[in-house]
Amino acid sequence: MLEQFCQSRPIADVGIIGQMVRKADLITQSRLGAIVQVQQCGFAAGGRLGGRDLQGARIQRQLLRGIIERDDGYDSAEWQDPAECARNSAILARRNRRAACRMMEFGSVTASIVSHGQGRMVAALLGDLAKTAPGALGRLVVTLNVPESEPDPVPGLPFDLVVIRNPAPIGFGANHNGAFQRYCTTPWFAVLNPDLRLSADPFDPLLRAAAPGDVLLAPRIVEPDGSTADSLRRLPTPFSLAQRLLGWREPVSKRNFDWVAGMFLMLRSDAFRALGGFDERYFLYCEDTDLSMRIRLDGGGLKHVDSVCVMHDPQRQSHRSLRYLGWHVASLARLWTSARYWRYLARRRAMRLSWAGQSTD
Repeated sequence: MLEQFCQSRPIADVGIIGQMVRKADLITQSRLGAIVQVQQCGFAAGGRLGGRDLQGARIQRQLLRGIIERDDGYDSAEWQDPAECARNSAILARRNRRAACRMMEFGSVTASIVSHGQGRMVAALLGDLAKTAPGALGRLVVTLNVPESEPDPVPGLPFDLVVIRNPAPIGFGANHNGAFQRYCTTPWFAVLNPDLRLSADPFDPLLRAAAPGDVLLAPRIVEPDGSTADSLRRLPTPFSLAQRLLGWREPVSKRNFDWVAGMFLMLRSDAFRALGGFDERYFLYCEDTDLSMRIRLDGGGLKHVDSVCVMHDPQRQSHRSLRYLGWHVASLARLWTSARYWRYLARRRAMRLSWAGQSTD
């Protein structure tokens, strides 16, 4: 697989690589041949990974992180002997193939945020992303769903920033579907709430935790007071909703949840595309419930990664606004009358615990 991948990658200008190496001052000219080995797998300037160009500055950052191993201790005499030169070249090639595999995740995520006049929150989240500098995040799409000013420029963003301005407000699912269809060319698509705060990079560890059958990945969500939010939930019913309104919530195990609340969702792009994205008939509520059901019914996995943590400051507009409450009730009514809801319930009863959710520590 790796050899086929390498053969399909374009070869960049070696002069550009040499300039980049001299600028980084990390690898001597004797390593240039080894860098070309990595470059042939698409990880040097001019290559492509996940459908997007890799800029020299980003590659330099990877060099500074030490992903491409530093080996400038070879004696020049060793390189003059043909047999020794071949042996050393093979060693460097193996090391850099391993480095290339580790860099496969670089730039492999496109993220989407929708702002409803939440410019201050978006600016704070952009600042967190600039500080944590997630290598896996290649592009961030910010959709302004109501008239507001664009986010202020944040220096040092290690990814592409795209801003969409809607002529009229549309729903949660329609906004993220639009960002996905227009701008996602990466293997993974992340749906982020604007009221998230990040203290560390969540994307790389989520990708490392992904198994081949996982379609949706989610981190642990914590409230501002440090408590864990109820982002893993059982399928809502009229009875369970009445219980929640009375202050009682059904206990949910990390291994028996039905769906994941949409504060932070990492979705495998090909599966998300095959499912048709979010169902836009829902408006602001239940899109995440419906998507989780469809992933399960299609045989995909939902994985909660407990070791990855992000903070969420919930708005809960339906608790304070009659208009939002009306949208919430309408979405629940659509969910409860949908065929897939009852099909999922029947499948869950049949499978019981063997069809439970997954969780990693």
